[in-house]
Amino acid sequence: MKLRIFSRLLALGLLAATSPLLSSCGSVGGGNHQVVNVPGLHDFGVRLREAANSYRRANGKSTLGRHAGLEEMARQHAEAMARSGVMSHDGAATRYAKASATYQIHSTAENVMRWPVQRGRDPQAMLQSWINSSGHRRSLLDSAYSVTGLGIAQNEQGNIWVTQMFGSKPGTGQGAPGVGRAW
Repeated sequence: MKLRIFSRLLALGLLAATSPLLSSCGSVGGGNHQVVNVPGLHDFGVRLREAANSYRRANGKSTLGRHAGLEEMARQHAEAMARSGVMSHDGAATRYAKASATYQIHSTAENVMRWPVQRGRDPQAMLQSWINSSGHRRSLLDSAYSVTGLGIAQNEQGNIWVTQMFGSKPGTGQGAPGVGRAW
């Protein structure tokens, strides 16, 4: 069935417009992996978000409030990456548009990560990998952001997949509406 839909979209020239949808369902670029329920994974995500806020405080920035809507979008994207086995920002523009239209969140950005479970569940080590990247570090420290949502998932291969979305609510931060950045 998926192959038939893929062939029709390709024939109609619509594949480019729908590729985020196809990759998020795991049928393109990496296989069909299972998202597994791992005890303590959610709590680990909370510790990673807290580590990011500690890093912001240590650098003279305000902490980011948890935003349930951004967290849900981030969780869905982390699960999509875990299923596909591909780290990507597929669908970022759609997530940014939804954040703006549904939650009135602007100046959006996201960081993504694949972390092999063999490297341990160390939120500081994971955070350090983002800090070592200038683009990820910029998202972590941007004063325009006032809220965040962090989603985390693990697949049967033992990879942990993380998406952290950032944004500003009207009247907070200093970013311009509608700006999206992905790292």
